[in-house]
Amino acid sequence: MVNGALAGKPLAAVADKYSLPTYTGDLADWVEELLSKGFPPGILHACNSGDPVTWHDLARATVDFLHEWGCLPEIPEVRALSISDIPTFRAERPRHTAMSTERLTGLLGWRPRDWRDALKAHLADRISR
Repeated sequence: MVNGALAGKPLAAVADKYSLPTYTGDLADWVEELLSKGFPPGILHACNSGDPVTWHDLARATVDFLHEWGCLPEIPEVRALSISDIPTFRAERPRHTAMSTERLTGLLGWRPRDWRDALKAHLADRISR
């Protein structure tokens, strides 16, 4: 999305599938912290916190931040797609795949930061390179 927006290409993203993004920088920190405490057995959902978001919402937040920081002269349109518009998604997909961060929060001792804050950190890192 960043490369397309900066290149002035048409943008589109799925607007009817909800989840919570995971910033890999945060994930690495969580794994390091959990390893220092003795990694727990069982299933652990690791994603940033906040309200579930569509890929379209995530894309719009991305271009909004890029515009706010002066990387884009204006906010480009992000066309909303349905997951059924994507031919590579042939198998039926659940529309809501956001995971709970409750167990992760309990094990870490703090709540993972909101996905919007993590997105800003990711974009700041990408733009500074």
